[in-house]
Amino acid sequence: MPRGIVNPDSNICWLASCVQVLADIPSFRKALINHKFDGATKRNPIPRFLRTLRNVLLQLQEDDASPINIDSLRAAGHAVQAIYFRPLVHEDSGEHLTQIMRYVEEAGLEEEICKGFLMSDTLSPRPRSSLTTLNRTADTFDEALRRAMICDNTGAKHWIKDPPAVFTFTIVRHHVELNYPFIFNDTFCLDRFMSDRKEEVDSVNQFSEDAEAVLASWNDYQYDLRSVVVHRGHSINAGHYFVFRKVPNQRDEWYKLDDDRISIKTTNHMLRVARGSYGGTESAAALVYVRRGYEIDDVRPRRPRRPIREDSGGEQLEQQCLLQMLQDDDDCILLQKAI
Repeated sequence: MPRGIVNPDSNICWLASCVQVLADIPSFRKALINHKFDGATKRNPIPRFLRTLRNVLLQLQEDDASPINIDSLRAAGHAVQAIYFRPLVHEDSGEHLTQIMRYVEEAGLEEEICKGFLMSDTLSPRPRSSLTTLNRTADTFDEALRRAMICDNTGAKHWIKDPPAVFTFTIVRHHVELNYPFIFNDTFCLDRFMSDRKEEVDSVNQFSEDAEAVLASWNDYQYDLRSVVVHRGHSINAGHYFVFRKVPNQRDEWYKLDDDRISIKTTNHMLRVARGSYGGTESAAALVYVRRGYEIDDVRPRRPRRPIREDSGGEQLEQQCLLQMLQDDDDCILLQKAI
């Protein structure tokens, strides 16, 4: 079973949900563990935040059933930008998941995590993160994704040249539509957005009488749902966040990570709750999909012989602790080279 996260005063569930999602993305976890961060300064405290996040992810992987505390991570995030990770404030989980990925990008880690991913429109090709924002003005994931693939300025369509292993979507929700159902499935296909199928897509749209059915039948680029961040409540600035995360090697089982409470639910239960389709106040705030066939090569460190102290002030001590935890893993070789 995964480890839970303590939620003191019931106001850190939004950050706990971000952490539990990121902890389950292998490429993110491995890149963060193997990266050698520059020293944090007052002008650039991002390295300290990411080192703290790394320590949190390692704690979650320890063979220990007790929940962990992540107050230090919120404090490190608040030190980067005072408008985020505010003490005693119920924040938006999707917004802060996006913010964490911005810090990752500024630290030069995005390429390691999302290597090979490029989206472009017909006028100005440019790199785009594999974290994409969907707008709740659409009632379904498929329609929201189609709208997200249209360039705001020109109306031209984005085409994906190299699909990412992991696709993360944050869902923009407004008060008026917060509790409306948002329909998504545990799989989706990216074929209609791939640049190598552009001519086929254009031909189907132009000549087929039932273009949507034809495009929906394509499944070369298929993704499976890995985790969902769910918000419960009538307000974005209040309520509660929790996470559904797929149980490895189980077809119909999902962990429900609700702070330090962990249970197992079925796929039908997860979809019914996360879609908001049974009349409650739950709604999906973020979705993480993994490309089918993507190998999940996990990093499973042993428990450290001594605790990782965030106040030690020494990069060397932190690296030594990581080496202790990774010495039976191939990642140890990469980390040794970085020291």
